[in-house]
Formats: sequence, C-alpha cells, structure tokens
Amino acid sequence: MRIPLSITRSYRPNWGLWEGVRELIQNAKDAEVEHGAPFSVEHTGNKLVITNEGCELNHRALLLGETTKAERDDLIGQWGDGLKIGVLALLRTGHPVTIKSGDEIWHSDIAPAPEYDGAEVLTFNIRKSRMFRKNVEVEIENVSRSEWLTIAKRFRFLPGEQYYNVIKTYAGSLLLDEPGMLYVKGIFVEQVAGMDYGYDFNNVDIDIDRRTVKSWSRDAECKSLLELALHEKPELVKDVYRMIMGNTKDVAYLRYSPINNKTAIASLREMWTTQQGEDTIPVTSDDAAKELEHLGVRGVVVNVVAANVLGAIVGTAETTMAKLAFATEEVFDPDSIPEGNILLEALCILENAGHAIDLRKLEVVDFKDQRTNGQYCSGTIKISRKRIAEGLSATLSTLAHELAHGNEGALTHGQALQKILEDVIASLLPASPSCSPVAN
Repeated sequence: MRIPLSITRSYRPNWGLWEGVRELIQNAKDAEVEHGAPFSVEHTGNKLVITNEGCELNHRALLLGETTKAERDDLIGQWGDGLKIGVLALLRTGHPVTIKSGDEIWHSDIAPAPEYDGAEVLTFNIRKSRMFRKNVEVEIENVSRSEWLTIAKRFRFLPGEQYYNVIKTYAGSLLLDEPGMLYVKGIFVEQVAGMDYGYDFNNVDIDIDRRTVKSWSRDAECKSLLELALHEKPELVKDVYRMIMGNTKDVAYLRYSPINNKTAIASLREMWTTQQGEDTIPVTSDDAAKELEHLGVRGVVVNVVAANVLGAIVGTAETTMAKLAFATEEVFDPDSIPEGNILLEALCILENAGHAIDLRKLEVVDFKDQRTNGQYCSGTIKISRKRIAEGLSATLSTLAHELAHGNEGALTHGQALQKILEDVIASLLPASPSCSPVAN
C-alpha cells in the first residue's frame, strides 16, 4: 500500500536531524502518557530505535491534523503532525525512517507523486510483516554515536538519566545549575544569555519551529516559577535579590508584577537596608535622587526592575516625595518671628473680607521640601515661613489658596479660591462714587 501525503520536500526547510528526532521522541513520550505504553530509546551501531510497548499505530496517524492529543495538557504535542514532519526532516537529511507496528512495516520516502503532478512529497509504503508485534518501533538510520549523545542531552525524561539541583513545582522545574537553558516539558528549546537559572516550563508559548520561547511568555513563566520555588526553598531569595540588582532576564517580569511571597519580601527588605542603609529609596535616575535629597532622603540609582520590586517594599520615589512634600522640620510661634507682622496683616485682610482663619488652626513652619508653600489638612492650614518672608502678596495668596481647600460647599477648589479673592478685592476697594457720562 502506497500513501502519498500532501507534504512537499521543501516543507519546514530549516528542520534537520535534531528536529526530526525531537518530534519522534516527543510522540513516543505522549504515547506513554496517553496509552500507558512505556517508551525506550536505544542506539545500536548507527541506528536509533524508539519503541513504545503495548500500542499500535493507525493509518489515520498519517492524516494532517489527525490526533488524539488535542486539548490534553499532560501530552507534549498538540496536533499530532510532528510524526509526519519529523520523518520528512530526517529523510531530507539522509536518515531513512522505518516504522514497525502490529503486523505492518511502514517504509518512508520522498518520491514523485502522480497525484500531485509529479511533485516530490512524503510517501509511506506499507507492507505486511511476517510477525505481529504489540508495539511501535521507529528506526532512524545513519545516526552516529556522537550525534546521539549530543541529542540525548536535550531531553530531560529519557530513561536512566538523573538530574540534580532541580526544584520541581506544578508550573515546571527550576534548574539551578543550567543557566539560560530553556526546556518545555522536558525538551530543549533554546539557551538564552543573561539568565542565572535554567527553566523547564510546563506551559509557555513557543514559535512554530520550537526553537525559541516567546519573550513575554518566558518572562511571565519565569516569574511564576521563581515564586513557587521560593515557597519550596526560601533561601533562594539571596539569588533572586542578586538577579534583581543585576537585572537578569530571569526577573524581567517583576518590572510589571512584583513578588507576592511575604517571607521573600521581608528578606528582600533586610538585604536592601543592609546593603544600602536605612531610609534609602531605589530610583531610576540621578534627577530622582536629587529630588529626594531635597527632602533629606537618599536615593540609590538602580535598574527599573529593582526600582519596581524594592520600591514596592521600601517605598518608591513618587510615594516618598508625596509623603514628605508636606513634612515639616520646624514649627514657629507667629509672634516670635520677624515676619509675624506680614502674616497678621494678611489675616486681617481675610477677616475683613469675611474669611477669617482660626489662629488655633494656623501653623507657621519650615517644610522639608523648600518648594512647598502651604498645606491644608483636616482643617489646619500650614504656611511656609519662607513664603511669608516673600511679602504680603505671597502670604495672602497662599493663605487664600489653602483656605479654599476647606470649602465644604458645592464649589470646586478653583471656584472657592476665586470667591475668596473677589471678596478680598471688594474689601480693599473704597466705595465708588456714582458717576454720569460726560456729554461732549
């Protein structure tokens, strides 16, 4: 029986020996999970034999899109086309493939097909075997021992292999001794520079050729794996802190989603304060550090990830500046300062305009942020001594501005301020005499 498939020689031209073996071993692993058919891989001479015991291969497996693996999270493949494309890649690179299943032997070839006007397509020639076997054997020829040893290292589930310094979680495994090595369900995908750990993901988005993990998906899954690993091994937080400060790709997603592990958060806080000192804030620029310096706080310039993660723990530049913007360094008795007469005159003007300020709720202060002129908080008005020293106009406008914040009616702050200023102007202007137009 001859079965030509609608897969041309040139399909997936960048696939070779590794991709072909990868797909066939992946299918064998899936059969073990789906059908309880234990698989083995044996290299003898120049032949690689992949075997599943206790199952058979149906001709429907040659249909594109035909599979029993769809929507199964416990299986490596998704659409079952790896068998066909893997065989094609192997044939194209000089590695004949023979499949023995039940009482049949499937010989594969890339041959002209009259059905497709002579186009070279993947073809299976199926004949009956002299013996029946309750298994599936896939034989791949012309695979040297050195080639197989190189390929075998890319699988993490081959029988007899042991791995150490691995932290397993439900989302995958953290590989402490394999920096940058990325696997998906035990199969190597790529090695990424700039990573301190390796990762074996259970669920991540990869490109169609399984050669790269999409960066946004990788970053999100690395974050999940790290957090889960911290629950299993809290002392890893030292490495996580180093990665955060070093801005490695392992922690890239922390820029958007900080750590939620309470124990890890406490440890990160301790490491930050031990290294940088108390009352230090992570910032991303020298300008932000200078802004904090005005408020008596030391800003330490770090990368964006560190600023986001550690800022959420010890405080960000924005929250710290907002908190300290109205903090005071000293409070003065209005009667004891030389500028007191200016303040008194401004208060009298406001009182005459119908907007008296209760002296018990007025404070003259030095704000930590010298740029702050005044503050209204819970009925109390604070005004900067420096602002009073600038004169009556500056003092009056600041008091009016803060007084407008205490408006409890339907007016907005702007409308309340306008009303106060109109009343002040009206109180300062002399009564206007009546006048008549002058006739020419």
